Amino acid sequence: MSSIKVACLGDSITQGTDSYNWVADLQQELLPDYEFYNFGVNGELAYNNLKRIDKLVTLQPNFIVILVGTNDVLATLSEGNTRLYKRNAALPREPDMAWYVDNLEQIIVTLLQETTASIALTSLPVIGEDLMDSANKVVSNYNEKIKRLVQKYALHYLPLNEAITTYLEANPVAKSVVYRPFGWRLKVNMHFRTRVLKQDWESYAGLNGLQVTTDTIHLNQVSGKMMVDLVAQFLKSRS
Repeated sequence: MSSIKVACLGDSITQGTDSYNWVADLQQELLPDYEFYNFGVNGELAYNNLKRIDKLVTLQPNFIVILVGTNDVLATLSEGNTRLYKRNAALPREPDMAWYVDNLEQIIVTLLQETTASIALTSLPVIGEDLMDSANKVVSNYNEKIKRLVQKYALHYLPLNEAITTYLEANPVAKSVVYRPFGWRLKVNMHFRTRVLKQDWESYAGLNGLQVTTDTIHLNQVSGKMMVDLVAQFLKSRS
């Protein structure tokens, strides 16, 4: 019997080179019944995911998990971020929430029309670990739009943000770390510690005073395992 094909669409949080690789974890946990295909690309927005959706359609997967939008949020948090993302992601316009929703909806419609896959949308994880920070208020607004699309198209919903929020509320710290840009110095330091010194993602996060992210953006073991559990439940409930 052939394996069940699962396509995972998204950005660096899905690609897993700058964070805990939840797709690889699922592959190891669920072999040989499921085969996972990682369609995550670092730095992408929903617009970029839409531009390359044909590659996913060609696969004709049985399941599709979508986790995209963190970069869409980040690109709106400052004028500097907007300029950076417009250049690096080759965006045709300045990003905003309405454009994100339009691109995400086009992704959904295309997948519903051109595949028979069961589709799950994932709520966006926290940006920084201070739940009251302005960045997470923006994330909440984007997640409300995701929920509306889930309802509109009768999709499955993976409450990643909700799971992370519950964890942070149950494990309060004296001062939560707010969002900070993921610059090249931070990236070099992170890769040195995780690849050369072989520190795991949770240990690296601890060095930065973080509980659920590696750098205020990407997932560590704690939040990555939450994603693993949510996707595994989705697959087993539909298989």
